[in-house]
Amino acid sequence: RTRTAQFEEILEASPDYVATVDGNGRILWANAATRALTGVSSVDAYATGDYSLFALLSPNGRRHFLDEAVPMLWSAGAWVGEIEGRLPDGTVFPLSFSAIAHFDGSGNPTYFSGIARDITAAKRSEELLADSERRMRTLVDSAPIGIFETNPWGACTYVNPAFCSITRISDPSEALGFG
Repeated sequence: RTRTAQFEEILEASPDYVATVDGNGRILWANAATRALTGVSSVDAYATGDYSLFALLSPNGRRHFLDEAVPMLWSAGAWVGEIEGRLPDGTVFPLSFSAIAHFDGSGNPTYFSGIARDITAAKRSEELLADSERRMRTLVDSAPIGIFETNPWGACTYVNPAFCSITRISDPSEALGFG
C-alpha cells in the first residue's frame, strides 16, 4: 500500500466530514461520513453529479463561510472557525471547520480541502456547565454566610457579599490576593 492509500484509509474511517471541492464549492471527493451526509453512495458519484458543499451549510453558515472563510482562504490559504451545518431534514447543527486552499504554480487556488466536526455535544456540555455555574454563583452570592476561596498558596481568589459584610470590606476586589 502506498502512503496515499494509507491516508485515504484514515480519512475514510474518520467520523469527521472531510471533502475536497473546486473553486465553486462543487464536491470533488468526500469521505464516508460526508457521503452519508449527502446521501451519495460512492466517491465516483461526485464526478457525475452536482453536489455542492454549500448545500451542507445553513443559510447563515453559507453567508459566514463566504464572508469570512473564503477571503481568508484566498489570502492566507487557510481558515479555522465554527460554522452551521445543515442536515438533509433542515436541522441546523454547529461544526468546527478547518479548510485549506491548494494553489497552482501561479499562486491561484485551484481547489480546497476541509474537515468539519459536529460539535453539538460539546456545545450542549458548554451550555450545561454555564447553567450550573450560574446556579452555583447565585447560591454562593446569596448565602447568608461568608464564603471565600483561596489558591494553593492561601491567597484569596473569591469572596461572596456576606464575607465582605462580615469583614467590612466594601469592595470584594480588596480581598483578592491576600492570605
